[in-house]
Amino acid sequence: MTKLAFTSCMLVQRFDSQPVWQRIQAQDPDHLVLLGNAIHLDIDVAVRGMSAGEFAEHAHGLYRAQLAVPEFDALLRHMAAKGGRRVFALWDDHDFLWHDAAGVAIERAAEHRDKIEPSRVLFRAFRQALADVGSFPARLGDVTPPPRPDDVPLHEAIALRDDLWLHLTDGRSHRTDTWLVPQAERALLGPRQLDALATAIDTAAPGAVHLVASGSTSAHWRHYQRDWASLGALAARHRLLLLSGDLLRNDFASHGGAHGRPLHEATASGAAARDAAIFGAEVENFAVAEIDAAQVVLRFFDRDGETAPRFIHRERWAVTAHA
Repeated sequence: MTKLAFTSCMLVQRFDSQPVWQRIQAQDPDHLVLLGNAIHLDIDVAVRGMSAGEFAEHAHGLYRAQLAVPEFDALLRHMAAKGGRRVFALWDDHDFLWHDAAGVAIERAAEHRDKIEPSRVLFRAFRQALADVGSFPARLGDVTPPPRPDDVPLHEAIALRDDLWLHLTDGRSHRTDTWLVPQAERALLGPRQLDALATAIDTAAPGAVHLVASGSTSAHWRHYQRDWASLGALAARHRLLLLSGDLLRNDFASHGGAHGRPLHEATASGAAARDAAIFGAEVENFAVAEIDAAQVVLRFFDRDGETAPRFIHRERWAVTAHA
């Protein structure tokens, strides 16, 4: 059995102590996936008014602060000490630039284009520090940028086992806006990344389970009809479980299935936040997927403990009432 924990949304500006990581460590997962908004660049500050240099300093400081959270650091060291266990991350709007930021629109507008490269460079350094604990540069000047600007989607396909794949998607770099943008011109992942995702899934071992990690939920995907249709077509012929974040709550849903297999979706969001981001009740939400040859068990946790699990029969790829 493989046990994979997942969650999203940390507000280090409000939570310098984050007990959720102790609770995740107690589950002793094989892997952990961070589904976006590991930092919130646009809380308490006017990011759009910053120069590229000021923005880079700001982002660098937030990543250092999150990595220094005692419970988070302890979990990373616990995972590293176990050997073979990994912590993965993708980004969403608040650790890309700001709320609802779309890379294509930012590139076209030009005014804030110079913030994208430092954002990508620092996020890559954060990703590296999740594996190589303590490696995040103490000074911004010690961060090594790539030799040339990098606009490749931050997509990665990882074989956790021969029959279990994790697909990290980049829903921000090549995303368009939706306001006054015709459906034919909209993109969430974009053609290049959708092709890479399809190739990785289509060429994997038959019968494999594919965990597609996305900062955006299905509700957001539906605003991008081409991307949503492409994901649905993949799900119809494979076993896809969408792991999503962003909502500051836990949720489960199934989509489609009339003309093939359904797309199941598990959302876990609000690791260290409030239920309305900076307002409301504190939340400590995460989920654990336990995958073996017979089934996928999804267990959801909030501040009060564990809620009702969900069971997916692996062969039929159908939700069942119990294990």
